[in-house]
Amino acid sequence: MKPEIENLKAHMRFFELNSYQKGLALDEFYKLIDYVTELEKLSQPPVSPGFISVSEQEPPHNTELLAKSPTGVVHLCSWRPAYNIFTCQAKSESSWDWCWKLI
Repeated sequence: MKPEIENLKAHMRFFELNSYQKGLALDEFYKLIDYVTELEKLSQPPVSPGFISVSEQEPPHNTELLAKSPTGVVHLCSWRPAYNIFTCQAKSESSWDWCWKLI
């Protein structure tokens, strides 16, 4: 992949490239665009409809909830306001990127 990236850099700096090198540079450019698009998708948290992020709103106390972990696993639990976590979490964990839903 190193020659393709060098061709892309040369193409961006307006160096003279032959047709083959231009083709490689464009292929690499489109790969990079696809890669950036995938990274942008990863930076947006996949929240299902109806789930509320803990960072947006604290869950209600003494109520059974569905809690969704950052990995997508859904747990039946309740909120522990003293520790700001769900009952399915360890005390040392953060719930900042978790989501919840009333049932």
